[in-house]
Amino acid sequence: MSEIVYKMKNRRGSAAEWLMADPVLSDGEFGIESDTGKIKIGNGVTAWSVLPYLTDHDHPEIGGGVSSHSTFEAGGPWRREYGNYPVYPLPNGRYLAGAVEMEDEIFLIAGKRNAALFKDVWKSSDRGSTWSLVNDNVDFGLRHSFGCVALNGDIIVIGGDDGAACRNDVWKSSDGGASWSLVGSDFGWGSRSGFGCVVHDGLIFLIGGYDGITRRNDVWKSSDGGASWSLVNNDLPGFIEREHFKAVSFKGALYVIGGHDGGVPGTAYGDVWKSSDGGYTWSEEASPLPFGGRSHYALIQTDERMLLISGFAGSWAGGDIPADVWEARIINGDLEFSPVLLTSEHHGSTAPEAAHGPPFDGRWGAAAWYVNDTIIMAGGCSWTYETAEVWISEPTIKSANAISIGQIPVDLNDLQDGSVLVFDAVKGRFMCLPMDVGGGEPPIG
Repeated sequence: MSEIVYKMKNRRGSAAEWLMADPVLSDGEFGIESDTGKIKIGNGVTAWSVLPYLTDHDHPEIGGGVSSHSTFEAGGPWRREYGNYPVYPLPNGRYLAGAVEMEDEIFLIAGKRNAALFKDVWKSSDRGSTWSLVNDNVDFGLRHSFGCVALNGDIIVIGGDDGAACRNDVWKSSDGGASWSLVGSDFGWGSRSGFGCVVHDGLIFLIGGYDGITRRNDVWKSSDGGASWSLVNNDLPGFIEREHFKAVSFKGALYVIGGHDGGVPGTAYGDVWKSSDGGYTWSEEASPLPFGGRSHYALIQTDERMLLISGFAGSWAGGDIPADVWEARIINGDLEFSPVLLTSEHHGSTAPEAAHGPPFDGRWGAAAWYVNDTIIMAGGCSWTYETAEVWISEPTIKSANAISIGQIPVDLNDLQDGSVLVFDAVKGRFMCLPMDVGGGEPPIG
């Protein structure tokens, strides 16, 4: 392991207390002003009052410098989790799989790889770094493009495509995917795949999708975990039939974002629809997607925003698969998108290009989760390959006492006095090792 070591005495006090004491910090020792969040690193010689604060030009060996922060925003730089390199954490490249999160564990369920379909369940308890096989032969069989939600401690799988036909059934697992039982079948919504599926106000909603013959724009809901379903609205006016989009519960409303008409070459939609009354009526948002049509994207959400990641843009005849990340927030009552990361090759956007794009290739059908302030994306498909990669984006900022060394976040609240901060250059992360490094004065404050 290639390492760069920083001594962390993690001494802290107010700016006035630091000036009054004016200590000489040990070489590599951090000092934190608790009221300003500013940081200095000692050199073993210079008094506090003379030491400069950290800036983005310090420590170029890490790349990008060291900077301090005072606010939180999820979604920092992306890094690829290699696992036992060169073997990726996931054993099989796949796309159009199910993805749920329960009790800080993330689950990846079934999916496909070209003509091969999967019928397994994998889980990760460390935010995607390592994965364990839960079940390699689930009772619901092979399938992809199904609905998958977590509700009241159960993982629920709805419909999907088994490679021969669309399915009309609901299955659930109450033990984290280890065993599965049939909840019911032959529901009023018929066979269905590629639909929007979301839990909203404690109910499961099924919206649109493909029934094996045509695309749909209807809305169904279940109040009993998928055992029974009622039609909320059928053939919504203005709401064009579509598949492979996300239905989202956000800020008390239901949203439908983009999607595809399912044709060949077909069209990806760039509209956004909102329902504030549980799916009965829908209105088109004033602002369409600024990047044009998009389907098969990955999406995560926090309390205040959503992030839409990559996906498929345009038609199957030469459509784009952009490697980009877009943020959506409620602004003046409307859901509006703005660019977070764009590639120079991105097409169809009226927004200015970002200085750099994400490090991953464009992909569609990837799975994504948001857990413990961390975004995880796994799998997906480009024009030429299906990937088993896992990409992780940790928060850029965690508190007023946080720093980023280069683009790597470090939360100083987690560090103990006398610890050593070790940078693992292979995995691109910092580790805090509790060991006595000696030197320096007792913490201030």
